[in-house]
Amino acid sequence: MNLFIALAPITRLDHTTNDLLKFFAGAVSLVGNTLYTFHVYDLFGSGTTVLTKAVCGIIPSFCQLMEGFIITHDPSLDDENRF
Repeated sequence: MNLFIALAPITRLDHTTNDLLKFFAGAVSLVGNTLYTFHVYDLFGSGTTVLTKAVCGIIPSFCQLMEGFIITHDPSLDDENRF
């Protein structure tokens, strides 16, 4: 795919209980401007998988802590196989 044009958001965060997502939803312009300033245009590129496996292999407790910010508190809503 050479060009992707999004016409609308794919999700809404109106009713989220996740504090990290609430922060990012309220600070979209701040986060966007900061990433643009540092020329970061892709957060989850191909290098993310390699980096994640390396960090989680060395410090698994850190990755388990970070899961708490990403995964909901209701495990029935999460697809563990995809995660």
